[in-house]
Amino acid sequence: MDSTNVLSMGAVLLKKSSELAKKGVEQEANELFQGSAAIEEMTATISEVANNTTKTSAKVESLHIDCKSATDSMSQTMQQVSKLADDVSASATAASELAKEAEQISVVMQKIQGIAD
Repeated sequence: MDSTNVLSMGAVLLKKSSELAKKGVEQEANELFQGSAAIEEMTATISEVANNTTKTSAKVESLHIDCKSATDSMSQTMQQVSKLADDVSASATAASELAKEAEQISVVMQKIQGIAD
């Protein structure tokens, strides 16, 4: 009887220990599942960030090309405006010289008219 009681108590203790071990394993499995889900979510987020980074890089490259084209166009425009300013200056000089010559012709014409009178 005493041996049976010892065996029975051992069985009860063993059952409680196995139940505690089972709960611990279940809790650990649950935590591992949550960790796995978090890692999957992080992986998806990292993939999305990488994809967005690639798209952004392509857009920046395209913008860089557009800016270079705009800079080249502005440079050409500045050269053309500079040439136009030179042409206008030359025209102004020519007009001034033409006015001087017209004035000289007017003086000569007045002298001729003065002689003819």
